[in-house]
This record gives sequence, C-alpha cells and structure tokens, in this order.
Amino acid sequence: MQTQGETIGQAIREERESRDWSQEHLARLLDVSVNTVRNWESGRSEGPRHGELLRLCDAFDWLLPWAPDDSRESSTARYLSPADWAMPSPADDLALAPA
Repeated sequence: MQTQGETIGQAIREERESRDWSQEHLARLLDVSVNTVRNWESGRSEGPRHGELLRLCDAFDWLLPWAPDDSRESSTARYLSPADWAMPSPADDLALAPA
C-alpha cells in the first residue's frame, strides 16, 4: 500500500514482491524490458508512462484517479508522478456498491 513519501518505484517493488513476482515476470506482463522495471524500482527513471501505467494498474488491480484516455498516449511521452496515481481502498469499493 502506498504511504506518504513513497515513490511509485517503491510501491511497484513492494507490490511485485508481495505477489512473489520477479522483475522479469512483471516486465513480460507489461511488455517492457527488465531494465525498465529495474529503473522504475530504483528511482533511476521518473516512472511509467501513461500506457505502461495503465498496464501496471491492470496487473496490480490499482485504480487511477482519472479515466484513461487513449489520446494521452501520443508522440509526446508524459511521465507520471506518484501524485497521478492511487491505490484502491475499501472505501472505494463501498462507494461503487449499488444502493
């Protein structure tokens, strides 16, 4: 679970390890190189780009605070910071439950 001050790379590593996944396994799931996963986790890169983040959220069952928009994956790569993503909480499930 994301904590205050935790980077997206730290959150990725924590979640990956909690699932007993190797960096290689996660890289295959996300269709990225193992070096890309290593760079995210070590903080050597800013984090996943939009399309990578969508695949990451799908793999980890994380929720995004905004609706995906395919037009954002354009010729200009946009890096996302931890402020651009969120992890699900039990309250989110209750908010989506039918009345």
